[in-house]
Amino acid sequence: MKELPTVESLASAPSELLLKLWEGLGYYRRAKNLQEAAQLVLQKHQGKFPSCAAALQELPGIGPYTAGALQTICFNKPAPVVDGNIARVLARIFGIEEAGASRTFANLSYTLSRTVAEDLRLDCGTLTQSLMELGALICTPKSPRCSVCPCSSKCQAYATGRVEELPKTVKRAAITKLSRAAFIVKNRSRYLIQQRPNGEVNEGFWEFPNVALAHGGDSAVRQAAREFVHGELTQPKAIARNIHHITRYRITTHFLLLNGKVKTSGQWKTLPEIRKLPFSTSHRKILGALEKMSAEPKRKIH
Repeated sequence: MKELPTVESLASAPSELLLKLWEGLGYYRRAKNLQEAAQLVLQKHQGKFPSCAAALQELPGIGPYTAGALQTICFNKPAPVVDGNIARVLARIFGIEEAGASRTFANLSYTLSRTVAEDLRLDCGTLTQSLMELGALICTPKSPRCSVCPCSSKCQAYATGRVEELPKTVKRAAITKLSRAAFIVKNRSRYLIQQRPNGEVNEGFWEFPNVALAHGGDSAVRQAAREFVHGELTQPKAIARNIHHITRYRITTHFLLLNGKVKTSGQWKTLPEIRKLPFSTSHRKILGALEKMSAEPKRKIH
């Protein structure tokens, strides 16, 4: 907000600056969506943020929930707003039987949310935030505090003793484990880095060269290292192993320090230069270890 305080500054910001400011926050596509939305607000709405849900949903990154929340909270206009907390409240009050992740449940929740918003003569923003808070603090997924709930006398789930059963849950997708090998290649004081291409996860961010592994065993890591360099591979040095999660994926990255000529291209940068670039989160965590290694005095051979 300090660096890009206006719609105009966000719309015209260099992509690399935008990604650097967003660095470490995850869901990097949101940064791109923010800038594209700012550009569209300038081009189509003369710099004024639209106030109706239909126009809001034309902006990149804004779906029905965000559009409804903006319309009710920022502009005090009735609109259906359904997040996880509100959906749970509605499911229990109205006794919705459908599974929480189903399309039928979503449609019913939106219909009920719109009805509540239009029928109750309340401040729209206050109503939306009240339902959110009710779900977050009182009508919680487990051990809901029904004794202090202002809606308990109207709640079908409470009346039938089914509060813990609703909304019905759907089994989450199993975690998928992935493995990668990342190669730290140094030439004097510079390191080889590459930029993620457009259309891929973390596009525009920089990282060390890396490849996917069939499995995370030592043999797969060594084989990937052998295929990465020209000629004979000297003993690679494992310097770190990082685990991070993206949605349902658990990604383990093995970082190896390599010597020799490699079979890839990129840019050679010093650590201070790398620090100024937008760097993917899992790879950025390695920079501290590299700085420590670089600062260590070299042993003299007698």
